[in-house]
Amino acid sequence: MNTIKGTVISVNSTNGVSEVEVKTPLGSVYAVVLESPGEAEFVRQNKQVKCIFKETEVLLLREKVSQINLFEGTIKSLEKGRVLSMLVVDCKGQEIRVMLTSRQVDTLGLSQGTEVYMLLSPMHVILEAQDE
Repeated sequence: MNTIKGTVISVNSTNGVSEVEVKTPLGSVYAVVLESPGEAEFVRQNKQVKCIFKETEVLLLREKVSQINLFEGTIKSLEKGRVLSMLVVDCKGQEIRVMLTSRQVDTLGLSQGTEVYMLLSPMHVILEAQDE
């Protein structure tokens, strides 16, 4: 799991569903939370949270697209297996672990030092309150 700490800067809620914007060292990370501010203490402005996402929930792109949760980085390391590959991407000093199929690595022409764009779906970012 990848964990990035941040501060909630905005919450947009309706019918028990919230879109939460978190200021992190990467920039703004957006998450969809199936709770409203009245149901979850951490779904409030200025709350310290952790943004958590699996290695398998990260897409890597070689070209920039217009999308939220898109972060530029460089592949710091790549361990290529027969079927799966584990990569570490440096995004503004944060090390993000990414698991792709080795076929994806080959198709994208990825190697150590390659500049990439990392895309996170807001539906796959979990928020957890930080101990204060």
